[in-house]
Amino acid sequence: MALLKALLKATGGPGSIPFLLLGLGLGFALHRLGEKGRRLGRVWIVILSVLYLALGMPIVANRIADSLTTYHPMDDLSRFGRIDTVVVLDGDNRRGRVREARRLYDTVHPGRVVVSGDAWMVEALVKAGIPSSAIVHDEVPQTTWEQLERLRAMDGPQTVVVASRLQMPRLAEFAEAMGLTVRLAPAPLDAEPANSGAWVWVPSYLALRKSRDALYEHAARAYYARIDYQPNQ
Repeated sequence: MALLKALLKATGGPGSIPFLLLGLGLGFALHRLGEKGRRLGRVWIVILSVLYLALGMPIVANRIADSLTTYHPMDDLSRFGRIDTVVVLDGDNRRGRVREARRLYDTVHPGRVVVSGDAWMVEALVKAGIPSSAIVHDEVPQTTWEQLERLRAMDGPQTVVVASRLQMPRLAEFAEAMGLTVRLAPAPLDAEPANSGAWVWVPSYLALRKSRDALYEHAARAYYARIDYQPNQ
């Protein structure tokens, strides 16, 4: 299980370009193992190609994501009321997270915006119009669990956490396990593939990315469901 986790982290899992290259490399390596290896390698490459074509179809990507989450961005952010802190978690669909953080900042006017993750998020938020003086950068956390552990000092109903709508189910499960009372703001994806018409059958890189991110979250939830996490572990 630890090996599977490391592989997913390193490649991004099925649907990612690194995973595809790794799979193709395996197929070509099999070609060097004699006639039986060549046959197996050809079959493997065909299966991998069909898999990626399927994952690249919007109709497939949308169904994988819909089976993962019912979270969507809120229409009316003013329902949050008074908010002191907005925490933006780094992760998939960064641009969507930045857009939602800016929308929150404009609507609820928090005293600070905490960025948990890469410095790119800080730069993007400043470019989006959030004053740098209002941003606090916490670059220490490496995992979603660690990001939430760092939230303990800020926990409360006046704190809103922004993350991708695909990551939100796992985030909600972690927050409940930790007993956190922070509120959650699902961010949109960077862009959504087609969801109607003939285009839902046409493979695209946009749909492939959505499949990749949703499959990663499915795998992560399955992995963490096997572990009894406790606060401060």
